[in-house]
Amino acid sequence: MENGLYTIKFSDEPISGKVYGYFGEESSPKRVYVGNMVNGKKEGNWKSYYHSTGKKKYDENYKDGKLDELRTEWYENGNIKSITSHKETRNRIVKVKYVEYYENGWKENEGNEWNENRKDWNEWTEWYENGQKSSERTWDEKEDGLWTYFYENGQKYLEKTYKVGKEISSKCWDKDGNECECGQYWWEGCK
Repeated sequence: MENGLYTIKFSDEPISGKVYGYFGEESSPKRVYVGNMVNGKKEGNWKSYYHSTGKKKYDENYKDGKLDELRTEWYENGNIKSITSHKETRNRIVKVKYVEYYENGWKENEGNEWNENRKDWNEWTEWYENGQKSSERTWDEKEDGLWTYFYENGQKYLEKTYKVGKEISSKCWDKDGNECECGQYWWEGCK
């Protein structure tokens, strides 16, 4: 690849057509990726595969060399690792929704509407590996709204309310659900 364009070996001409990548011995190569190029830029559906098993690793779509719409990634065991939705704005491609999974199949985290200026999500939810919710947070350029954190047993341990980045209130609970005085830092829970 040169200047963001793929070229044919021994040629400076941008590639147009089906593109395949292989790994391993020439006598028994393993497919690594397959996709389509138009004038040296990725276009349409692209798939990549794990070298060791040949199982699907990525499935993503491109438009004029940029990620477009849905991108799915799998663990080598076949479970989904992440799903990302994209949309194009006037200036760039924006992540609209992101969902990541633990290797056991439980959801790990989910975000909505990526904010490129802040490099963060407007809504973000996380889960423990046992499937219990870990936290819920919202932003509007800065911390905004209710932020809630949970113990691994599902019981709330902290609620904080923000308004344009300033903490307005906070409440804490112990693992049994009894309200208590909050520690100095959010991760401490009760004092």
